[in-house]
Amino acid sequence: MKRYFYISLLGSLTFLTAGCSSIPSPAVQESAEQPIEMYVWNPPDDHELELRRKRQKTLDGISREVEILSSNQQNINHKSQVFDSKLKQSIQKVESLEKNLQARIQFQKIQQEQLKRELDKLNLSQNFLKSRLVSFEAMRSQPKKKFSKRDYTAAINYLKDGKLKQSMHKFNVALHANPPVALKDNIHFGLASVYFKLRKYSKAIKHLEAVRKNYPKGDKWHMSHIMLGIIHNIKGEKSRALYILNEALKKNPPASIKRTIDLMMNKIQGESGHARS
Repeated sequence: MKRYFYISLLGSLTFLTAGCSSIPSPAVQESAEQPIEMYVWNPPDDHELELRRKRQKTLDGISREVEILSSNQQNINHKSQVFDSKLKQSIQKVESLEKNLQARIQFQKIQQEQLKRELDKLNLSQNFLKSRLVSFEAMRSQPKKKFSKRDYTAAINYLKDGKLKQSMHKFNVALHANPPVALKDNIHFGLASVYFKLRKYSKAIKHLEAVRKNYPKGDKWHMSHIMLGIIHNIKGEKSRALYILNEALKKNPPASIKRTIDLMMNKIQGESGHARS
């Protein structure tokens, strides 16, 4: 640094000297007349040397301060670059965290909406159950109907007289009035007979199946099989009819009922063979 400073100073002095030499002066004109005096050098006095030393000391101090400032500036630039790099990384992390946060917020909103819908469904179910419970309690509080043999007898008489709607009504009243177990199969069979005459075969099958499955020791068990065989044959379900009739034969029916079942099975099988031929 000092070297550059001295070169610069020397160049400035040379420029100044050249500028001064361009102006003619008596000293130059005299030197042209007397060339020997051009090489005369007058050394500076102590005062001048002291001034030069002070100036040099000042210049050296300035040079050191410039070097220190330059070094500090380089450190500052390096730290600034490091800071900028870290700041950029921090900004990227913050942006990534913000995206993740937005995604989580959106996911939470979706979950809240789903939970709200589920809660609404649960509330509806709870209200429905409450209404059912109220209805059930109301039913329990109502006095139970007592079975009346008069209704049962009236249902049978209506059936004999062909008054099917009245018979159906009385049989249903008797069925829902907690009848004795010994009469339940008779009531189901009576309802099946009414529905059979009305050609409502599906409802008739329902009551006959109740007799067949729940009252195997009742007096209407074999007859329910015969009626089921008739209905399934009418509906064209001959295999089903034969299966049910054969099931009745396995339980040793009375002779009269056995003859009826045999005749029905022979008729159904004969019709099936004739249809195949």
